[in-house]
Amino acid sequence: TNVHVGIPPKEWENWEGHLVRFHHFESMSKKKLVQVRSPAFHCYNHKWRLTIFPGGDNDSPDGMIAVYLEHCSGPEISVKYAFKIRDGRGRVFDEVTSIGYDTFTEERKKWGWADLTEYATIIDPSNNILNHGTLTVEV
Repeated sequence: TNVHVGIPPKEWENWEGHLVRFHHFESMSKKKLVQVRSPAFHCYNHKWRLTIFPGGDNDSPDGMIAVYLEHCSGPEISVKYAFKIRDGRGRVFDEVTSIGYDTFTEERKKWGWADLTEYATIIDPSNNILNHGTLTVEV
């Protein structure tokens, strides 16, 4: 839930954000193509899911985490989106934003990045990214 004090800028008019937490991240498989999917959540009256590949997917360089936003229901929709990795204190550690609006269709249900960030960086305790083993991604 977001609480605004005052009137938000016009650019925020249709913005919605969700925190997706991947618990026990280090114990997830680090093999390429092994995905972990979040439960579905609702945004813009559509159903969505966040899919993460801790070991990367086919397009990922070795050692990189892949993450994708998946459209699960409703008609075609074009959206601008971002992924933010939050550290153990809730601060943004890494962030990527779609350049423009990506269109999610029946043929293309997922959009995202094959190289969001390095796995080794995420699990390094000195970076304080995992919060009690949990990776938090804001979408």
